[in-house]
Amino acid sequence: MIDRYNISNDGSIFTVGEDGTIHIVGKIGPQGNIQGKRANNSTGVLWFFLVVAVIGIIIMGVHLVNTMNELTDNTVRIYERDREIATLNKRISEKDREISGMLGLRSELSQLQGKFDDLRDKFPLKITSIEMGHKNSNGEKTYGNILYSSRITYLNPKIYFTNYLKAGKTFNFTINYYDATGHLKYNAANGRGQTYNGYISTSAKEYELSGLGNASVGNWAAGAYTVEIWLDDVCLGSKKFTIY
Repeated sequence: MIDRYNISNDGSIFTVGEDGTIHIVGKIGPQGNIQGKRANNSTGVLWFFLVVAVIGIIIMGVHLVNTMNELTDNTVRIYERDREIATLNKRISEKDREISGMLGLRSELSQLQGKFDDLRDKFPLKITSIEMGHKNSNGEKTYGNILYSSRITYLNPKIYFTNYLKAGKTFNFTINYYDATGHLKYNAANGRGQTYNGYISTSAKEYELSGLGNASVGNWAAGAYTVEIWLDDVCLGSKKFTIY
């Protein structure tokens, strides 16, 4: 039968016999070494240390398994974090490209705005239509009716336009009238037609220009004509009309 070993509080290693007697077989020294008491009990001591070693191995194995499991869990978490970081980096790259594209669009918009401002300064009014009206001998002015030579004293063009003005401004318009042969009617000294200064506000959408003619009817002969509206050296618009 294999002896069962016990350790007392003072470090003594002992066995208890079937008759209850206690046999001291060794003692654990201050340095943790085993001090034997019986030379003939070496087999029992060997079994004791073997059991202790097995228990230690089991404890270390359990600790190792736990450590490996924890290491595996940490590895999985690190892998998941790496995937999340890669996804975030991809999204950041996509946003960077979007921002770069937006900056490019903003630059293009700024250039277009500059070109638009230049055009607006050169073409502050975009004429969409011109309507010819006339004043009769009673001083009554009408638009949209058929023009008769026998009733016209003054011809009055009215312009309709898209307004690009930043602020109200006084313009020096030139109004050129051409007959069917292309002859400029009512030449001014500078070789141009009628000039007229008129103030246009930023909210204006239409404007009635000065009339050309005199107080007597018959000043405008029947025929086909063309009127041109000029601003400085730019023709804003033109219209063909007929006087009957």
